[in-house]
Amino acid sequence: MKKWFLKNKNEILKAVIVAIIAGIIFKLVEIIPNSIISHKNIVINYLSKILEFSITIRIYHVVSFIILWIIVSWLYRKIKNRNKKLKIIEAKYFTDSHSLNITNNLNDAIENNELKIVLSNNIAGDPHKGIIKKGKIKYKFNGQKAEKEYKEGDLIELP
Repeated sequence: MKKWFLKNKNEILKAVIVAIIAGIIFKLVEIIPNSIISHKNIVINYLSKILEFSITIRIYHVVSFIILWIIVSWLYRKIKNRNKKLKIIEAKYFTDSHSLNITNNLNDAIENNELKIVLSNNIAGDPHKGIIKKGKIKYKFNGQKAEKEYKEGDLIELP
């Protein structure tokens, strides 16, 4: 998912900006004729409607974007994981006192039912700076469950 987002972040940003601009334009088309008709306090009415609208549009777009992002993320994982024989059930990148769940990151890195990735901070960040981390991966391949442990810098090769 992270790779997909990084690859498509410019298009996503463009779509959000276009949606916001389109919403503003559509709202302005509604506001301007009403403001022109009432000749009294045109500027005050116009500005108050713009300010009122800007708060409404931000909340609407943020909520819409979050809901859309959740749906798209869920669909992306469903489609990508549909035909996988290798599935990461649970994966942790940890020290004795700090831990990161890297299950989704590793599932996203599976290609052609194989996982080849170095266990490092590049997967999902550093749970405990300056300390050597370990990884614990529970996975299923062709219906068989297994578990492996790694240390930071090891190459994870599954199955």
